[in-house]
Amino acid sequence: MTETISLTIDSEDVKTFEEQTGLKFVDGVKLLMDNLKYGGKLGLDPFWSEENQMVLSKAIEDAKNGRNMHEHELIEVDITATNKKSPSARVGGFFNLN
Repeated sequence: MTETISLTIDSEDVKTFEEQTGLKFVDGVKLLMDNLKYGGKLGLDPFWSEENQMVLSKAIEDAKNGRNMHEHELIEVDITATNKKSPSARVGGFFNLN
C-alpha cells in the first residue's frame, strides 16, 4: 500500500541535500522511511552515488571503444585485512545492513 504525502520545504534545503548526498530529495525521504522501518540499520552504499555511476558509465563506454585500457600486473589483496565491520565489505547493493 502506498500513501501520498505533501511536504513544504525550503528549496535551498532541498538543493543542499541533493548536492551533498547525490540523491533526489524524494529518494532521501524514502531512504529515511526504510531506515526507520528496519530499525536504523540501513546506510547508503557510495557505489550507487550519482557521481560514481557517472564514472562507471564513462569507464564502460571507454572499454567498449577500446579507450583508456591498460594492462597491469595482477593486484593481490589480503581479504582477511579488510574491515569486517565495514558494511560494504559484507553486503553489496544500494543498502548495506549493519
